[in-house]
Amino acid sequence: EGKALDRDELFSLKVAAEFVLDEASQRRSPQLNSLAVLEDLDHKKRELEEAKAAEHAVRSEIAWLRRGVEQARTRNAVRQVEEQRRLDAENHRLYMKNLSGRALIESLAAHEPASEEEVVLLARMLHLRLEELYQDARERSWFKLFKHMDPDGSGLISYVEFERLVREEV
Repeated sequence: EGKALDRDELFSLKVAAEFVLDEASQRRSPQLNSLAVLEDLDHKKRELEEAKAAEHAVRSEIAWLRRGVEQARTRNAVRQVEEQRRLDAENHRLYMKNLSGRALIESLAAHEPASEEEVVLLARMLHLRLEELYQDARERSWFKLFKHMDPDGSGLISYVEFERLVREEV
């Protein structure tokens, strides 16, 4: 009664108490067992709802990331198209500059223009070539000479085309 228990006795008492509690829980009423099952089911339901919410959050984030990747691809494609259009426009400007002779005019700005005599001489040379190409005077016209000088059929005579006629044919 006033005696202190040693370790082994305390351990034996603990094991006995656990055994008694186990026996008591197995003998509980069916209502208490049903309540425990319901609590367990309710707990599992909450865990399932939390898992579904977490899955939904992950799916939403994946969809958001996919939209971001697609938008980045679209922005990149737009940049590429804009750059290609810029290059095409620059090439077209250069082509038109060369076609119209502006590049030549700019490069020849430092040179003296042809004198009146040189222009007359060139006109005579062109007229002679026109006579060589079309022996019949009725067939001969400056329009036909210009058509002859325009091999690409653009309706415009570039400096290069004119130069070719003068250097190769006149």
